[in-house]
This record gives sequence, C-alpha cells and structure tokens, in this order.
Amino acid sequence: MTHLKEFPLRERKKAQTRLSILDSVIGLLYDKPLANITVEEICDGIQISKGTFFQYFPQKTDVLVLYGLLWNLEAMWLVTKSPTISPGLDAINYIFKDLGKKVEDHPTLWMEIIAVRALQPQKFAQMGSRETDQVNTVERLIRFPKLKGIESIPEGNFRQFFLLNLQAAIEKKELPKKTDIETAYMSLACIFYGVPLMSFDKTPLNCKDAYKDQLGLLWKGLGVR
Repeated sequence: MTHLKEFPLRERKKAQTRLSILDSVIGLLYDKPLANITVEEICDGIQISKGTFFQYFPQKTDVLVLYGLLWNLEAMWLVTKSPTISPGLDAINYIFKDLGKKVEDHPTLWMEIIAVRALQPQKFAQMGSRETDQVNTVERLIRFPKLKGIESIPEGNFRQFFLLNLQAAIEKKELPKKTDIETAYMSLACIFYGVPLMSFDKTPLNCKDAYKDQLGLLWKGLGVR
C-alpha cells in the first residue's frame, strides 16, 4: 500500500492546492451558480493567487471535470475493491443510490456538471482517454485516505463504468444474454442525467427514490426478475 509520506512535500502541497480549489468551488456553489462565481472569490477562500488558480485550471469548468474524475475513481473502487459490493446490477444500483444522496445534498453542483456535459461535451469525452492520469496518486491518497488501493484504479468515465457492470450482469445471468449493452447504457445515461433535471424544481428533492423507480422500470423492461 502506498503512503503519502513517501512523496516529497512539494508534490503533496501541489495536490492539496488543486483539491482545495475544488473544495472552494463546491462550497461557493451552495450559494450561486458557477457563472456568478469569480476566480477571485475562489482564490480568496483558500488564500492563493489568480495565477496559481490558472496553473491548475485553465477554465472554471475544468474544476467540475476534476470532480467527475474523482467520482468515477470512487465508483470504480467500490466495484473492484469493496468486499460488500459485487460487479453487475448490485454495483449499478448502489452507485445510483449514492448518486441520489449526492445530488440531494448539493443539487446546484450536479446541475452545473450536467450543464458542462451538455455545452462542453469534449471535456467529459476526454476523461479516461489520456495516456497519463489526470488525477495523480498523491491527489487520490489525499482525497480518499480510507480507500485502500485507490492509487491502482484506472481512470475512466461513467460510460466505461456502466458498460463494465452491464457486461458483468450478463455474465452472471442477472441480465438476459441477448441484452443490447449499448442500448442499456443509453437508458442508464438518460436516467443519470434526466432524474436531477426533472427533480430539480421539486421540494423536497428526492433523487434517491426517483433513481430507484427509474432503474426498476429499466430492469423490468430488460427482463430482470
């Protein structure tokens, strides 16, 4: 197991700065949308310069891409490393349950992520496609200190996560052998993005139950008993 102390102090400080910028943005998003948040506000909260911010993130929306990368790393760890969650439908159901909680806790953050996905799709298309990791080992260890082996999880995107688990579900006979994985993935993607959009104007926000209901309809349609 890799430990933070194995890395030079300079690397640890750089990683912490990048994650602190992310946390600053997440905190500010509780009060207003990303378009109304200035780089000065982000920097003032963690006492860094604007120049430092742009060293790490060329655009404000790049901060949300980092959040998406971290989300996917955690999801992949749960599937491949957690002793209580197995690949297949169990993993997909669990991730949507967890996602529902996250959306309910911070709906503005997720609406901003959905907006970036819609308006700047190339940013998310690049996730997991580069030769070098966009989230380095030090950042992983700082962000997920309790997830043993997080440093070995390959980067990817939520498409790869769902395709992997749909294939696992077929191999475990949880889904029929004839299941069209691409069509099933498209349905999961629509649920992933659609539930927050359609739930956002409701009070109280109840994404957990909405995700559960939509997944139930999908599994029934695919022949899950």
